[in-house]
Amino acid sequence: QKELDLKKNSKADNSKNSVETNELSQPIEEDEDDPKEKGKLKPNAGNGCDLPNYRWTQTLSDIELKIPSKAAFKLRPRDVIVNLKKKHIFVGIKGQPPILDDELQHEIKLEETTWLLEDGKTFLINIEKVKKNYNIIKLFIELLKCFL
Repeated sequence: QKELDLKKNSKADNSKNSVETNELSQPIEEDEDDPKEKGKLKPNAGNGCDLPNYRWTQTLSDIELKIPSKAAFKLRPRDVIVNLKKKHIFVGIKGQPPILDDELQHEIKLEETTWLLEDGKTFLINIEKVKKNYNIIKLFIELLKCFL
């Protein structure tokens, strides 16, 4: 059992959130297949993007957005504001400037979109796409630089 626990813990350590480990998506240097790709950010392993303030991954049907807070205390739901609309997302801590306040390029399914606080430090938002056939969705206007 101890051996299994050690393997499990080492896998968990290797899959740390890139926002926490400062591993950001890097620009594409050269792409022989498509020269237009040069300068764009390389997608992360989850077909999303790792940026300084947050990271996101996606499947054909949904997006997982992780936003770490810089709060000096463990956050509780009553300490935060998360306002999701069909084409807008707002995330913040009460009494402080917003962490994320962006328009969305595509609509999301509000009834299927959920959020929670992970370990009292990280906002975890699961967003359901309206148009599931987007393989690489350009959802956040701020994130367009990842794929444009």
